[in-house]
Amino acid sequence: MQSSSPIAAPPVFLEEAYQELTPVVPSFNGSSSHVVPEELLESLERYKLVARLGHGGMAEVFLAAWEVAPFVHRPVVIKRLHTHFTEDQRLVQMFLDEARLLCVLDHPHVVKTLEVGVIEGRCCIAMEYLEGQPLHRVLRRAFERGQLPIELAVSIAISVLTGLSYAHDATDVHGQPLEIVHRDVSPQNVFVTNDGLVKVLDFGIAKAKTHEGRTATGVVKGKVGYIAPEQAKGELVDRRADVWSTGVLLWESLTGRRLFKGDNDAATMNLSLQGDIPRAREYRPELPVELDMMLDHALQRVPALRYRNASALANDLEEWLREAGKAPRPLALRELMQGLFATEIIEQRRLVSVLMARSDCTAPAPLSNRVPSSTGALVINNNPGTSTELSSMSDRMDELNKRHRRAVRSVWAVLALLVGAACIIGYIALRVRGVADVTATAQASPPLPTAAPIRDLAAAPLAPLTSLDSGKGAVGFGARPGPSVRDAALAPRAAVIPARHAVIAVASSSGTSAKPDPAAFGFLTIDTSPWSQVSIAGHSLGQTPLVNVKLPAGNQVLTMRNPEQGIETNYGVSIEPGKTTVRRIGIE
Repeated sequence: MQSSSPIAAPPVFLEEAYQELTPVVPSFNGSSSHVVPEELLESLERYKLVARLGHGGMAEVFLAAWEVAPFVHRPVVIKRLHTHFTEDQRLVQMFLDEARLLCVLDHPHVVKTLEVGVIEGRCCIAMEYLEGQPLHRVLRRAFERGQLPIELAVSIAISVLTGLSYAHDATDVHGQPLEIVHRDVSPQNVFVTNDGLVKVLDFGIAKAKTHEGRTATGVVKGKVGYIAPEQAKGELVDRRADVWSTGVLLWESLTGRRLFKGDNDAATMNLSLQGDIPRAREYRPELPVELDMMLDHALQRVPALRYRNASALANDLEEWLREAGKAPRPLALRELMQGLFATEIIEQRRLVSVLMARSDCTAPAPLSNRVPSSTGALVINNNPGTSTELSSMSDRMDELNKRHRRAVRSVWAVLALLVGAACIIGYIALRVRGVADVTATAQASPPLPTAAPIRDLAAAPLAPLTSLDSGKGAVGFGARPGPSVRDAALAPRAAVIPARHAVIAVASSSGTSAKPDPAAFGFLTIDTSPWSQVSIAGHSLGQTPLVNVKLPAGNQVLTMRNPEQGIETNYGVSIEPGKTTVRRIGIE
């Protein structure tokens, strides 16, 4: 490793842009005419796409429901090749190469691939569904609140190296080495689950001896700032390239800063090729010298001077942990995730439950009664490696419990209706009896000249509706003007209408009620991150996510409030007549 006199500090580690989840997924109808021949792969009709998670250069990623048994579904992730790439056989071959590699790999620290096939003529890979956060978000959150403990940063690097070492040593069915090199190890491609497991993702540009679709000469693949110098130069790479990338990842995990970051990709690549490499202890003085020396060995620009393989670096890191007495507890990383992402963990699982339920799929059991908003990272773990019998039994029990809860709610709803009907009948009977008593008394006694006439509440006219908007039409619910104490005591209690299913009335400017015009209404589906209470001019619409709330057409101003985080903000939205407006808003 090269070191020099004081240098300019690299920029602090920042989270890079990511694709947001889109709960509404278009159908596959109308796909490109250039499709992959069906005979290449079997059709994956057993998967139903639920929500879009994001997209990359070659493929898009979806949350999907896997029908493991009739009416029993399990969440999985589907990676689908972009439509315009299906006519390029070279890119299709690269996609299939990745699928073949992933189907061979089966390791706790490598994302599990279930199968590969075709949906509507487009190549797809079905993978396990992980719940947690990519490493770059873990680092950002940890250093926002202090720093990542040394032993946990080293433990994460050991897990990554263990998964890479397994991939490096993988063999085919005949026992021949595949010589897999990941070539794209970065914090974005390392995933930490909420249970504290670390998994290596995305072997999309992995190099193997058996690849038919090889990288063209002069084409550099991988994330600039993490690829090895020989890879940046377009030279042949081996497993030592992944050692370099993991060294960069560990350096950044310990310091909370980017090691190589210029104003653009060219500047960043120039730094990785010939810029000075500062020691991690310059930014975190408490780091031991032994750990700095291991980073020095991993970050040698000449491959021959670097660690010969991933397991060699992992062994040195494990030995240092034992000798320093810093070996983390088995649940330490899980506790870290629970502390850093407590709100997100609830929101992720609840949002998946909502999405699966909306798609007529069996939803996972919710952890709380609070309806969440959205999540920034929705790539989640539901281990498909358990036995089919136990999985089917568990899913069937979830379905039975769900049906039981629905039945209980239905019984309570019927009882509530009966009680309400009894109260109304009783009130009418008392009212009729009271009027009869007054009439009998009036007939038996001479009328008093000072007696006031009895006010008929049922005949009282409706007052103008309470305004919720200063526009052309007043929005609100009808109310009688200024009832007296006696009137309030005699008036029946209004039925409570859930805000999510409420129909908001529209009154003309003259104040008289009018029959609503169906064309004057539209619908709003909205989700916020974090969750929020949504209202219009004081009238609550409910808690996000809200689906198909009926609103008057025109411009509306939504007020969104999250009391847990002290957030309150306004958002303007245009409601089109007869159409559904979908919004996903970050209010952090």
